[in-house]
Amino acid sequence: MNKKSILSSILGLFILGLTISLASATITFSNIPELSPYNNSFTFTMSSTNNETVSLQITDITQDGKTITFEEKIFTIIANTPTTVTMNYNVNDFNFVLGETYSTLLVANGTISPQISTAIQFEEVNYCELIENKGELEVVIGDVTITNGFGDEEDYWYLFDEIEVEVGVDNDGSWDIQNVEIEWALYTTDGTKITDGNEKDFDLDEGDDDTLTFTFTIDEDIEEFENEEAVLYVKATGKIDDSQSQYDGDETCHSDSLQVDVNADDDFVILRNFEMNGNPIEKTTLETPSLSCNEEITITADLWNIGNNDQEDVTVYIYNKNLGISQDLEVGDIDAFKDDEISYTFSLPENLEDGWYNINLAVYDEDNDVFENSEDDLSEFQIAFKVEGCKETSVTPGITAELISDAKVGRELQIKTVITNPGETMVIYFLNVKGYSGWADSAELSETEITLQPGEFKEVTITFNTNKNSEGEQIFSLEILEDNQVVATQPIGVSIEKTRFKVIDFIKENWKLAGIILLNLILVIAIIIVAVRVYRK
Repeated sequence: MNKKSILSSILGLFILGLTISLASATITFSNIPELSPYNNSFTFTMSSTNNETVSLQITDITQDGKTITFEEKIFTIIANTPTTVTMNYNVNDFNFVLGETYSTLLVANGTISPQISTAIQFEEVNYCELIENKGELEVVIGDVTITNGFGDEEDYWYLFDEIEVEVGVDNDGSWDIQNVEIEWALYTTDGTKITDGNEKDFDLDEGDDDTLTFTFTIDEDIEEFENEEAVLYVKATGKIDDSQSQYDGDETCHSDSLQVDVNADDDFVILRNFEMNGNPIEKTTLETPSLSCNEEITITADLWNIGNNDQEDVTVYIYNKNLGISQDLEVGDIDAFKDDEISYTFSLPENLEDGWYNINLAVYDEDNDVFENSEDDLSEFQIAFKVEGCKETSVTPGITAELISDAKVGRELQIKTVITNPGETMVIYFLNVKGYSGWADSAELSETEITLQPGEFKEVTITFNTNKNSEGEQIFSLEILEDNQVVATQPIGVSIEKTRFKVIDFIKENWKLAGIILLNLILVIAIIIVAVRVYRK
């Protein structure tokens, strides 16, 4: 082999080795943090197996016409030497939304190494935003209660549920905090804000705590919950009030959140917003005056499809046996997350008993089955109203009373009562005595149930066993009931005298017996005198 061939071979090997070496050069990223929505730069580490020049680019993020812009950077890396890189970005005009995730792509191009990229993302937006918790407030979402609807506390909610939330607030810091305000907001998991609110402010001294509740209904933008869940955010914000604190006058804030499943993927159609004759029926109880017979009543309600499927041939069945109601209300088709209205008019029949009546409603699907959600709840509802004045009211009976025995302490006492039916129909009365336990051990009626024809009267005797505490003016009540309703209560008074033994009265009434006793007494005294004299002699 000549020298030229040898040199050519050596040169080829050198070029091959260099090519292999260059091809194996790589860039790596490390220590990339989550980006802060409240800062304008972040730092990470890069390295390469070769000396080379690297250019960095980050894709801008645009939302609702506003953009997060990132700088581009070019620099040199020394082989196998970690290099710290700081990249700047601008978020000043960007609107971060609670619950939404923001991410982008970091790309590196080397003069030797092939292109590499990695995803970077922003930290979750804090409901307190830029306010630090210098005062060490702590707010905690406590008990969650479904006051009206189909949900179950913190496990799952349904659209149109009325939800009561308990919030606890503690001042765990070393200073008093004034004007503590509770704010809350309901979002979907994709960052759409549904509703919000705030509660009254209050002061919270060092070491103190407080609890409050608020209520909201998932009745706004319900279509936003298709394929999304609910996130409830709560925050407590106040101002540090302590001249000894370096933070005196500064705001302090702490937040908490709760994510709950929203069951919006069921085939479920419900009724809500019931009204009767234009008056709202809150929680199925009518807060208006009672109704009367022959009155015309119109019931209306909103029919809502709270599932994400369109429904066909929907029917509402309304019924009450006592009122003679049994009616199918044809509604027809109703699209997902849309509503319709039902209306039904009827007249109350005559001679209804006074009291509360329920009207039942059920929503049926195209297969004539009651709509049922995934938790086995049926789309059945009940509204209530009160009826008064349909039947003739009871006639008050006449009552008189008369003492027919001595009224002495510790003796039996009798009172005769006369009860009259002044009405035009036969009545059955039940009698009861009350209010005597302080002065009599018992009270007995000669009759406890009497039947009276129109205009008829009946005498009933009440016998008391008076006790030792019965002296003086005493009172009791005679109670008369008809159909388990009290129709009359008559107070009756009686004056009871103390029992005394009078000798003169006894002698007058028993003079013969008194004379015999007196004669015997004289003889006994005479015998005693004679005996004493004989004894002395």
